[in-house]
Amino acid sequence: MFNQAKEDKIFLNNDVAQQLVSFHRQTLIDAYKQIKVFAGEEPSEEEIRSHYEAFSQSYVLAGAVKARHIECSTEAEALAAYNQLQGPGGRHLRRAWRSTARTKRPRRRGQPRLVQQGRLHRHVGGGAVLSEIVFDWDIGLHPPVEAGGNWHVVEILGRRPARQQALAEVRDRVIQELTPSLQAGILDATWRICVRPRPSNTTVLSRPARDAAPSN
Repeated sequence: MFNQAKEDKIFLNNDVAQQLVSFHRQTLIDAYKQIKVFAGEEPSEEEIRSHYEAFSQSYVLAGAVKARHIECSTEAEALAAYNQLQGPGGRHLRRAWRSTARTKRPRRRGQPRLVQQGRLHRHVGGGAVLSEIVFDWDIGLHPPVEAGGNWHVVEILGRRPARQQALAEVRDRVIQELTPSLQAGILDATWRICVRPRPSNTTVLSRPARDAAPSN
């Protein structure tokens, strides 16, 4: 399509030509900023630490529970899966649960998943609702529960508490958050230098008014 546009000389269209000029100009401006103006500019260590401490509540690793689950289309199927898991050989079956795919019948493959409150694997029907239901459950196998129009058998395997992230873990994120204000300050300083008034060496000459009386 690009070659066809060139052959048809679309770039000669007035509107297209104006857009190309505008894009070319903006590309050069952006490149100049990154290569010349912002090159090597980063927040200081003091600025990074101050920002991290001021917004420390934003740098918390959410708690999660480790769980595996079977999704069924009916309550009867979910109860059958639950009873089978509780019966003889249930412990062996639990090792092979499928925890991700939506199924009409229980399937037994896959790995346990970490569940965060309000979030669950995207392939799980009603995953957000289900995560809210099971997030505070005790460790162990639980009876079927309905969520998102389907039935689920869930076993909670473990729990990871929420924790404060260290500065080293989120350093790149902090720098990214500080960069817009840093660059804005650099641009402002650059603009002030560019428009600084220069001393004038010109002499202002005045012309006498036309109706002024001639001098003797």
